[in-house]
Amino acid sequence: KRSRVAEIQSEEEEDETTGTEEEEEEKEEEEEEDEEEGPSEDEGRRTSRTRSKKPAPSTSSSSASKPGKRRGRPPIKTRQATRTERNSDGTGRSSDGGGGMEENREDRSNRRSLKRGQDHKLEVCEQIISDILKLPESADFIDLVDKKKVPDYYDLIERPICLAQIKEKTLYLQYETSEEFIEDFTTLLENCFSYNIEQSEVYENGKVLKKAFHSMLKSRLPDIHRTFVKSQRRS
Repeated sequence: KRSRVAEIQSEEEEDETTGTEEEEEEKEEEEEEDEEEGPSEDEGRRTSRTRSKKPAPSTSSSSASKPGKRRGRPPIKTRQATRTERNSDGTGRSSDGGGGMEENREDRSNRRSLKRGQDHKLEVCEQIISDILKLPESADFIDLVDKKKVPDYYDLIERPICLAQIKEKTLYLQYETSEEFIEDFTTLLENCFSYNIEQSEVYENGKVLKKAFHSMLKSRLPDIHRTFVKSQRRS
């Protein structure tokens, strides 16, 4: 019995020793597996970190290298060409200021020609006022009377007018008939004679203008002059 007990104890010790060795072997195998898996995970983490730290590719260089449409205002030459194309619609107008001014002058000249075609007497009236302005005696009547120098003039004269205004109205076709032109010039003479004293310099210059005006009107528009003289006699 004692030998049998000893055998059993020895077997149990061997089993324990064997179990302990097996456990140690299993631990060693697990540690080896952990060591093999550990570096791979670390490497993956390092790789992911490295990837995350890489700077994003800049689009400025790629976009700059690629040709495309530019934003903003086009160059000056392009804008001028565009204006020329827009204005070339049959009107013949230019995009620059000088061409526009020339076009305005042409339009005004054309309108003047059409209106003069309806009444050629207006053209004669423009010639008359131009010749009147050439006279040296017209200097006192070119501009309106200075209110600062002659303050009471506008208290006595109801309708002030000057040669420059009459000239401008002939240029800009503001007279519908030659009678309107004659009326304005007559008003200018009446203002002169009603305000200035007889035998004064301005009064005498007014008489020279009146004589020249009647002479030009009689030679260039005889019918209108006769009608005008009759109306003056009646008044």
